[in-house]
Amino acid sequence: MSELELQLLRFLENGFSSLSEEEKACYEDMLSLEDWEIFDWVQGREMPKGEIERRVVTQIREANSGLKSW
Repeated sequence: MSELELQLLRFLENGFSSLSEEEKACYEDMLSLEDWEIFDWVQGREMPKGEIERRVVTQIREANSGLKSW
């Protein structure tokens, strides 16, 4: 899914380094999920249930919308 890959790459370039160690581990764990699930989160169609996952997804979304919270 190249669209998702582009969004994750943009986040790696612009926001990953500002994550806490816990958030970085969460991001890495998220990569083992199905692409469609991550894509739905990043697109805002759904949100993950866990607080840390929601924080990471929010930062990915902001990195792709030009907003910065870090």
